[in-house]
Amino acid sequence: MPPYFSVVIPAHNATAHVRATLGSVTGQTITDYEIIVVDDGSQDDTVETVRTFLSTHASVSWQVLQQPHRGPGAARNAGIAASTGRWIAFLDSDDLWLPGKLEAVRAYIE
Repeated sequence: MPPYFSVVIPAHNATAHVRATLGSVTGQTITDYEIIVVDDGSQDDTVETVRTFLSTHASVSWQVLQQPHRGPGAARNAGIAASTGRWIAFLDSDDLWLPGKLEAVRAYIE
């Protein structure tokens, strides 16, 4: 069964903030999600930072896509194309979610 949410995170040179962003996803009160980070041509350690962080969360389904720099819209579209969830949840690589965000959205949808 596919996850309820596909969390799509476009990232460009996001090393400074992406760990906290990912922590706000893995700290959600529900776990029925996948994480798709789309690296949009970063020239820093974004990909390594994401892979290192997510490799310590074995219960989370995740993937990192890499593409040449084409902007956040193209990164979001690539994430949508790779998603398997019933619903898409966008999160920028320098933003944070409160722990009950996905649970509240799911309750609203249902």
